Amino acid sequence: MRKKLRPFLHMNNYRLRTKFFLLYIFCVLLPVVLLDAVIMLIISQTEIKEQEKERSYIAESLTYEIESLFQECEIASDSIYTDSELNRFISTSYSSDYEYYKEYLKFQKISGLNYIAKSNLILQIMVYTENTSILNGGYFSNLSSSTDQDWYNYYKQTNQDVILWRPFLSDNERYNIQGDFRIIRRMDYFEIEPESYLSITIDANEIYKEIEKESSGYLIYVFDEKDNLVYTTIKDELSVGDNSFDAFLDNLEQKCKGRFEYTTIKAVDKEWKAYVIDSSYSMWIRLFTSNINILLVLAVLVLVPTLITLSIERPIIKRIELLRGRFDSIQDETEALTPIPGDYGRDEIGSLIRHFNSMLLRITTLIDTLTAKTVEKNKLELLKMRAELNALQSQVNPHFIYNTLESICMRSMIKGETETAQIMRDMSVLLREMSRWSQEMIYLFEEFSFIENYLRLQKYRFGESLDYEISIEESVNHLKIPKLTIISFVENACIYGLEESLTDGFISVIARGRSQGTCITITDNGAGMDKESLDRIREDIALADITRLESTKSTGILNAYLRLRMRFGEAFSLEVDSALEKGTCITIFIDKCMDGGDMYV
Repeated sequence: MRKKLRPFLHMNNYRLRTKFFLLYIFCVLLPVVLLDAVIMLIISQTEIKEQEKERSYIAESLTYEIESLFQECEIASDSIYTDSELNRFISTSYSSDYEYYKEYLKFQKISGLNYIAKSNLILQIMVYTENTSILNGGYFSNLSSSTDQDWYNYYKQTNQDVILWRPFLSDNERYNIQGDFRIIRRMDYFEIEPESYLSITIDANEIYKEIEKESSGYLIYVFDEKDNLVYTTIKDELSVGDNSFDAFLDNLEQKCKGRFEYTTIKAVDKEWKAYVIDSSYSMWIRLFTSNINILLVLAVLVLVPTLITLSIERPIIKRIELLRGRFDSIQDETEALTPIPGDYGRDEIGSLIRHFNSMLLRITTLIDTLTAKTVEKNKLELLKMRAELNALQSQVNPHFIYNTLESICMRSMIKGETETAQIMRDMSVLLREMSRWSQEMIYLFEEFSFIENYLRLQKYRFGESLDYEISIEESVNHLKIPKLTIISFVENACIYGLEESLTDGFISVIARGRSQGTCITITDNGAGMDKESLDRIREDIALADITRLESTKSTGILNAYLRLRMRFGEAFSLEVDSALEKGTCITIFIDKCMDGGDMYV
């Protein structure tokens, strides 16, 4: 047992902050928290029982008050239903409007409708009758104009004498507050004709006010017999269109965990469901407000020991953490190799900091020496790279320019054509651009312009025996490449492909954008190469360097390949395919994902 506990008892294995933390947790915080928890548990249990009683009382009070409102309206409807003067008035057939109006004034004086209509709960009293001699107005309306209304059709479908009706609930407004309620019944107490109906419109706001008044800070939901939301004290939920009673019950069980009271409310011929809910938020608010003094004492018991412990622990830990952080940071960041400023005391920790500063001075000196050597090495590498680049540029084979000039001169002498001057002028422009090396990188569309000038000159040389196609997609126009690289492959196709072919020549130069990068193909139908020559060129490309460039015959191709590789690195690839008497195809692919994002810079 002692061996198992030895790692825990050997405190030297723990960091200093951990030791202070354990001391604070087990000797200060834990005892205080346990005491606070016991006190809070007792208080919360008492509060929960009080809230259960209050919820039950609110549910009973809510049921009584809402049912009383509806009963008041039912009593009013019974009074009107049994009013003999009203029944006599609506069953009489009047010969003229004047006679009706005279009888209506008499009825107003003796009827109790005016008194009933003054109730704050009742918005409107309306009698719908088939008696066509009764004019629309006041408390009366012709039934023929209401037979297509929802309330009439709903009443006809029920077998109840008295019903509570609400306006139709559409799918989009299923849980919105839907106007006011109506108590509807047929006026058949005296079994008179014609058919008549009584409608008493109840002010829904009076019912909602009663619900609000009874809530006392609790959440209340009221659903009708079809589980439609009638009202809730949470206003935001009244406009939610995708709410449902099943979802409400699921949330009720998950979130409230029994902190609710269920009751039913008799609304005329319907039975509503009402839920009085005490959310966890409101429960804790009540708990805190009712026991604020006890909570303050508990807070002081925790806060005071914490502050004292921090005041002792912080000066020690601050210096240790600073020193440890500096040791960790010097592994990756040279900026951290600076002495720790300030006076950190004469104790053991201060001595460690002073030794650390001395060590940093020695490390900084060593790093400066190493950095100077690295910078010198990088400069040498840069000079070497520039020398190789200059060597590559100086090796751009100009013999295709001389061959072109010779062809133009020979053809002009044989045919005596005056267009030679124009051709020579185009050639001088081409020579001028090709001789400018101040800007080594150019756009792809500029390179294609050089290619077009060159092939136009070759077309002049070969005549109808040469045709060509040049195509470049707009998406790759601004790809930057080394100057006079693609044209080197075109020149190679003309000199070594078409000159040695006995058939009419065709050269295709195409640049297309792909999802992974840019693809450039140079295709000719010239003499092509045998397998041995093709393998030799492929080997030269695979092992291409400055030394090999100086010793090979494929100077133009290797020069262009090396310059492209120096520009794009691993993002560049070149493939050569050829067959005797069929031609040669060179495919260049530049991967934009591997280019580091500067392909168009």
